[in-house]
Amino acid sequence: MYRIILIDDDTETLETLAAYYDWRGLGIELARTADNGVDGLAAILDAKPDIVLIDIKMPGMDGLTVIRETQKRGRGPYFIVISGYADFDYAQTALRLSVGDYLLKPYSPEDLENAFRKAVTELDRRIPNLIMPRYGLPRSGSGNLSYPIDSEKAIMNVIFVGEKADLAPALDCFIQRIFAMNDVNDALACVSILRAAVVRPLIERKISLSIDQLEGIRWDDRDLPNSLRQFLLAILEKAYSLIHSESTIHSVVIAAEKYIRTHYQEKLTLDIVAKAVSITPTYLSSLFPKSLGMSFISYVNKVRLERAQEFLRDPSMDLHTVAEQAGFSDVKYFSQVFKRGIGSTINQYRGQVLNDPPGR
Repeated sequence: MYRIILIDDDTETLETLAAYYDWRGLGIELARTADNGVDGLAAILDAKPDIVLIDIKMPGMDGLTVIRETQKRGRGPYFIVISGYADFDYAQTALRLSVGDYLLKPYSPEDLENAFRKAVTELDRRIPNLIMPRYGLPRSGSGNLSYPIDSEKAIMNVIFVGEKADLAPALDCFIQRIFAMNDVNDALACVSILRAAVVRPLIERKISLSIDQLEGIRWDDRDLPNSLRQFLLAILEKAYSLIHSESTIHSVVIAAEKYIRTHYQEKLTLDIVAKAVSITPTYLSSLFPKSLGMSFISYVNKVRLERAQEFLRDPSMDLHTVAEQAGFSDVKYFSQVFKRGIGSTINQYRGQVLNDPPGR
């Protein structure tokens, strides 16, 4: 989960932003807030965030100065700059400082949420510092990587509803494809994306997976695919064990998850799933937020949206068919859930994925 700091001299805005967004749902942890540039710089240097949302015009030290001072000290978070001044000079300076995004006030909540999602996407694509020092390779890919999303989905399906022994074959397929479709740097970026996808459901369950705990991996520069296979398999097996540990998540919720992922195309109500796992609807309803950090209906919609994203990659499937195959009986409701959960309209998403290279 990426850490964010909010810096704005308007304390009311800070409080509103902190309370408004579903940070965990965005894959972000709100680390701190600061109401002036001096405190904001100190917070950045201390908390070492991945993302910083910062206002330009602030007393004491303006936002652009904070960015310069941060970069001078070797820190490189993804900056989202907001400004109430439609001043070309500000925008020019921000661009020279390589900020990630520049928004003018008044911005909409959707504009800012899209900026957060863009930041997460960019950070997911960056090659992790954990792997790079072992090989002395450049830290950025070509920007045109091909990512086998269907192989990722197969791995995630094994983690949730499959057998542990099936993890290795699913991973082998993923490794083979990323090296067949990409150069070395982009293949490593794919490793970073998969790792983020695996870790995210653990974060939702408030489970910590520290890479420092993964020992016994033999790194061999002459056989990078096999070294990365060991690295990822250790993560996948650890994630599988944590997901299926009764001390971490109630066994009833595991059974409910399996039922939902198997029957997502059918009518799914709390009563139906509770009956399938032999507990009362009220009890099951209380277990989902405690175990997964989300409500029953939120989890059902999450699974259905995962499937919908896959179906939308098939240009032969019309919207009604996609909705039906993903388990949504009403296209209007499907559109609303998709926009809220994915952050873009169905047409925007489909236009993007159909224009991407195959397998990306």
